[in-house]
Amino acid sequence: MKRRLRIFTVLALLLTALLTLCGCRQEFDASSYLKAILDNSYKHDPTAFLDQEIGTEEQAEELFQQGIDNNMEAMTASLSVPEEQKGDFRTLFEAIYGKADYTVGEAEKQEDDSYVVTVTYRPMELFSQVETQLMDEVNNLTESYMEQAMNGGEVPDEETLTLEILQLYKDLTNTQLENLTYGEEQTCQIRIELNDKVYTPNTDDLMTLENGILGVSV
Repeated sequence: MKRRLRIFTVLALLLTALLTLCGCRQEFDASSYLKAILDNSYKHDPTAFLDQEIGTEEQAEELFQQGIDNNMEAMTASLSVPEEQKGDFRTLFEAIYGKADYTVGEAEKQEDDSYVVTVTYRPMELFSQVETQLMDEVNNLTESYMEQAMNGGEVPDEETLTLEILQLYKDLTNTQLENLTYGEEQTCQIRIELNDKVYTPNTDDLMTLENGILGVSV
């Protein structure tokens, strides 16, 4: 279960084909460029993404939805999520990303014409709290059903148990989101690399930032 919850947080922040910016463009602002990508990916706010002509409105939406899709794929690979509940979980994941707390700092140009941008963030304490509470609830549920079985009662089938766990997860997460707490500020450096006259954020750095923002250990 611990591994299952952590795998939910995996997402691709970058579709390389969408996030292209010609290196010949004058006065490239790496800091604003990165903030536009993060705001679109976390806050579902494509304003700067479109203003900077990083991509079209359709591409901005596709980039955002790709992150949600990856979470849904990870979840459905572990649990059988009924079609009628998938919309609820997409909404839940969107709400989680919308709570991301980060500040994009200044960019430092490197000798190879790439940039390093420092992002300050506060890690969510959401997943660690939900994980602990969910394990407690599942243990209580297991003990209850074991006792019920020993007394000759019927025990729910796998599908019913899965639905109960999914509901617990949704309820606990929504409750914690209403009272979300964060850890102390931390920093992460994101490289904006120049490849074939195209600037793109380093995907490994983005994943490190993602894990940090969500408070996920890898």
